[in-house]
Amino acid sequence: MNREKEAQHHYQPLEQLNKVQKSPAGNDLAVTIGSHHKQAHGFSTITYDGICDQIKKPLNLTHFKKNEIGKLISAKANCPWFMATDCPSRAKQSVAEHNEFKLLIVDLDTGDWVVGDLVNALKYDHDISSFAIYSTISSVQNTPRWRVIVPLLYAVDLPLWTALQESLAKSLGGDLCAINCNQIAYLPALSELNSCSYQYHIETGALIDGQKSKLVDSFETIENTLAPKKQAQEHNFTKSLSTGQISPIDQLEASTSWDNFLLYFGFKKVGKRWLHPDSQSGSPGVTISYRDDRNGRYLSAHESDPLNDGYSHSKFDVYCHFEHNGDTNIALKALGDKMLVSGGATINQHNKKLFNQANQPVPIASVSTLVDATNSNKKSVSEKIQEILDSDHIRGCVNITQYAPDNLIFKFSASLAKSAQFPQQTAALIALASFSSAANGSYAVQYRDGSSLSLGLYAVSEQPPGSSKSRVLNTTTRAIRSKFAELRKLAIDSVSCDADLSNDDESKQKPRVTIPYLTDTTPEALEQKLAHQGGYFGIASAEQASIDTLLGTNLDRKNNNDVILKAYTGNEQHVSCRVGRNGYSGSPYGSVNVIAQEGTIESILAKSNGQGIAERFLMISEPNMLGHRQYTEYTMVDPELSTDFDNLASNLVMAHHKLKPESIDDLNTLCINVLGWELIDKYRARIEPRLADGEKYSHSILRGAFSKADIQIMKISALLHLSGPRKDKAVISDVEVEQAIGVVNELLNNLYNIMEAKGIIGLKAEYTAILACFDKNRFRTERQLIESRKKVKPFVSMTKKNDAIRMAIKEMLQGGLLTQTIDDKSTIQLSMAQ
Repeated sequence: MNREKEAQHHYQPLEQLNKVQKSPAGNDLAVTIGSHHKQAHGFSTITYDGICDQIKKPLNLTHFKKNEIGKLISAKANCPWFMATDCPSRAKQSVAEHNEFKLLIVDLDTGDWVVGDLVNALKYDHDISSFAIYSTISSVQNTPRWRVIVPLLYAVDLPLWTALQESLAKSLGGDLCAINCNQIAYLPALSELNSCSYQYHIETGALIDGQKSKLVDSFETIENTLAPKKQAQEHNFTKSLSTGQISPIDQLEASTSWDNFLLYFGFKKVGKRWLHPDSQSGSPGVTISYRDDRNGRYLSAHESDPLNDGYSHSKFDVYCHFEHNGDTNIALKALGDKMLVSGGATINQHNKKLFNQANQPVPIASVSTLVDATNSNKKSVSEKIQEILDSDHIRGCVNITQYAPDNLIFKFSASLAKSAQFPQQTAALIALASFSSAANGSYAVQYRDGSSLSLGLYAVSEQPPGSSKSRVLNTTTRAIRSKFAELRKLAIDSVSCDADLSNDDESKQKPRVTIPYLTDTTPEALEQKLAHQGGYFGIASAEQASIDTLLGTNLDRKNNNDVILKAYTGNEQHVSCRVGRNGYSGSPYGSVNVIAQEGTIESILAKSNGQGIAERFLMISEPNMLGHRQYTEYTMVDPELSTDFDNLASNLVMAHHKLKPESIDDLNTLCINVLGWELIDKYRARIEPRLADGEKYSHSILRGAFSKADIQIMKISALLHLSGPRKDKAVISDVEVEQAIGVVNELLNNLYNIMEAKGIIGLKAEYTAILACFDKNRFRTERQLIESRKKVKPFVSMTKKNDAIRMAIKEMLQGGLLTQTIDDKSTIQLSMAQ
């Protein structure tokens, strides 16, 4: 039967649907019903006959429109639902304990079935005489989706119901979410998608006996096929007992596949991804990654998922979240009490027995000895600890050029890097910062309110001596230096000529001469230059001394960094306290481009001291190429790219000379289009939750850096615009903004990696602090570790100290750096791995 598009139906009140249909076995066929999917209590019931009435007269939800990705989020949110049981709760544990199921419910979403074939399959392949079929809310004419409901003669328990559900779902190619005992199914409804193609079929006949149906035979066939595998798993489990205590976490990992595990908790598989049971978007956001762990790790991008925290998770993490609200101690004990070993004892009973039989623990070396041990022939735990704690390499690769590979700056820097045998991404950041120093003198980008932002970048890169740092920096700044030198000479010659002709003392005033780059200057010396250059400056150097002098990183006293802080945006007022004409009062604007030896970044991070210096810098520290360079054949920098880059930079310098700006307000302005601002807003919204207390970017430096992401995006989008094919236009496109977002996101996440590798945040700092707690005691409880470590770095600066310490302990257990045992009082004791 087809529904006409104009058909209008109104949903009947729940109480009108509660007609009782008695089956021969006394099963009243009444099941739980809710009014919307967020309802948590106060449920009613509906009979199978009531559901059939609704199938004939579905609720009209056509006024709820699809969202931007074609999903019926609002319609589903307002659609009543039912379950296969009359349990008064939706909680999985409550439904399982209720243990009474009256319906089989299967969804067919593949689009392969027509209603006639489906009827024949149920009647003749499975001997099912009583059932109902209807189009689901997401069904469309070309890809029909169906819901099948089969009433049972007798209410059945959970194991039998699960077997029947799985057998029916697999035989019809249905969704295996059907085996979740608390799975909800939406009542029939007309939607924007199915209103023209809604169909149903209701077959009335004898109800099936779950114990005697063909579905049981099918399920037993499947079970017999899997039995040898299950026996092998049990055999392996029994053999593992000879090694001593058993980890419930390890056994959980080995006991089930990720597919079965996630299906149990209500996830839905869509292609290679999984849809979280609480997701409202309808888009699958969970993946299982085997990159770093052969057992697989859970990665979530669902905003509604608490496990979307920037980390990967094990099965135990997921189990702990769904079953025990994230309490690891309770979850661990519950697993140990449920999982059995050979002989019928639980894991906890087995472990407790071994603990009581164990001898006194043999003293082990102190943490410092353990961490310093490096002479073992085989890779010991101490070496593993040392690899994690002492490694200064930056995890992950930075790739900023991938977002705008055809941009002149990145093409030129790639050619230069190849010629100099220099890390490509470092060369790209240096070239971008060099270009910003030229653009900063003639252009600004506007905020939404019309105020101006300078284009100068603050960038710092690290490479060791002998790596061609100076060559790369000089090549990217030579045209700028040359053009400023040429203009300076012309200005001086012009003043000299005028003075000779007029002999006027006033004409003998020194001309305004802009010095493009300072290499080693104090804040006080910088002020003197600003007074003669309208607030404009540039700093470019291949030596760490430039940063040390400018920021005072080599001084014990507090440095005066006001000019550097204010010049980052160019729209903040600096008022000099210096007496005489050497002081500067105004709005400085400038750029900093330093490529120096290793340790420069660490100096900046250490000296930030809450002043906001570090978060203004874009930082990169790639592995060097020393020892791998080839000298048998020389590669030249592409002459065409080199000429184009130099000419463009020279033109920007010339524009600055013509403008002779006294402040940023005198510069040419660029603006960002509406779509570009929307992209910036979306990016900021995405990172905002990670800035909260205890979250991934909650460290003060990271908070400052990510909070300034919009400023960095504005600057870099303008630079990409000025070096792109649309440079003559005054409006920055959303494409250029999107490219800039990619570059900024790459560099800001690299800052996180740098801080983690330097031991300022993350695993290295956290692991070291926790391991130090075992210096004098072999065993510690989690509570003892929390109370001790929350008073020391890095945890002392965190808001959610306890949660951070628990997370670190869990990761150390998973990584084999810590072990856990259960003592004779059933207390979980932690110790360093031996």
